[in-house]
Amino acid sequence: MSLSLQVQKSKNLIDFLNRHIVELSISTDERSLLAGSCLDMAAEHHRSIIILIENELYGSAFSLVRPMFEATVKGIWLHNCATSNDIKRYKKAKTSSTFTELIRSIENIDVYNSGLLTKIQTQSWKAMHDYVHTGIRQISRRMTEEFIEPNYADDEIIEVISFSNTNGYIVAIATCYLANDAEHILEIGNGFNKYLHPTN
Repeated sequence: MSLSLQVQKSKNLIDFLNRHIVELSISTDERSLLAGSCLDMAAEHHRSIIILIENELYGSAFSLVRPMFEATVKGIWLHNCATSNDIKRYKKAKTSSTFTELIRSIENIDVYNSGLLTKIQTQSWKAMHDYVHTGIRQISRRMTEEFIEPNYADDEIIEVISFSNTNGYIVAIATCYLANDAEHILEIGNGFNKYLHPTN
């Protein structure tokens, strides 16, 4: 599938996920608002990554992958795992837990115990860190034999698109759990499965 078709397919998925998310209603307690705001930020990063790729701003798109993943993990953790003291520390931009510990706490919950978050962190964290902090992976993709300009391979761009879409699905499902809405979880799951396995 061409890069342009991947982008269009992603835009369709984002529209589908957004239609379901905007229908949800969450509690106005502090925990829910903090968690929901993190998940909303992650969803915005997802949309931004696809828009940036559509406009061939690949470096900026790659640099948003880690913030998107971090916002997702923090949102799920705040909703499901954080203690009252954790929330107080989070509001003061302090935490006693590492990012790895946040993921471990999340994966102790039945609905998140597949190990997917750990797998993502293990396989992709160094690359995410490099792209967001202008490391050698990022810089080396701005050089050609004659010019300094974006030089990202299509398969790398498609990998970022695929991961962003999967993360967008995780965010949508986590938002449904936050809203305690099982009906939308089923509908989103069915829709994402059609995105992964189109019939035509």
